[in-house]
Amino acid sequence: EKDKEPKSRRPSMFEMFRRQRDQPTPPPPQPVLSEDPADSVVEPAASPMTPTVQLPDADGLEAIGRLQALVSAMTAALLSERSRLAGRVQTEAELRQEVLSLKSSREHEAYRSQDCILETIRLQRAQLDQERAKFRDERRRETAKIDVRREDADRREEKLRLREEELEHAEARLDEERQLLALKAEQLRAQQSQQEATQSGALSLKSRATAAKRNGETLE
Repeated sequence: EKDKEPKSRRPSMFEMFRRQRDQPTPPPPQPVLSEDPADSVVEPAASPMTPTVQLPDADGLEAIGRLQALVSAMTAALLSERSRLAGRVQTEAELRQEVLSLKSSREHEAYRSQDCILETIRLQRAQLDQERAKFRDERRRETAKIDVRREDADRREEKLRLREEELEHAEARLDEERQLLALKAEQLRAQQSQQEATQSGALSLKSRATAAKRNGETLE
């Protein structure tokens, strides 16, 4: 609210000179002539070659005093204005220096913040690279284990296949041997039947011969 109140403007030097000039000049004092000729003072005429010095009267002295007071007031006003301007210039310089300092500090903080952000990004990137390398190593190891397991499974499958082939060959040989044994058994049974038939025929002939021999002995 104080800033909004109208401030009284200080008159300028030109206005002060103009006011002094516009003041009415008092008329010069008139000499009082006495009726006594003895009292009259006759001033000698001034020679045009010799300059005359006219002393100021009371009004002139008063005017000079007012002028001196005006000059003193103007000088004081000028000095005050100069001091005020110097203070203002100094204040502006201090404010400018403070603004520059704040700007520099802000830029420094911005650079520090940017550096911190870049450092954080660099650390995160390094961490991601480490995790990526770790993941690649783990995947490589798992892939190697899977390959080894696949090779083991292939070898086991090959062994099973070979074992199955061996079993098939053995079963085929067993079938052949079984057929041979059956054929030999059939042959043996045929031979045995033939031998039995031969033996039975021989026995019958022998028995017949024996019977015939007995019959012949009986006839005699």
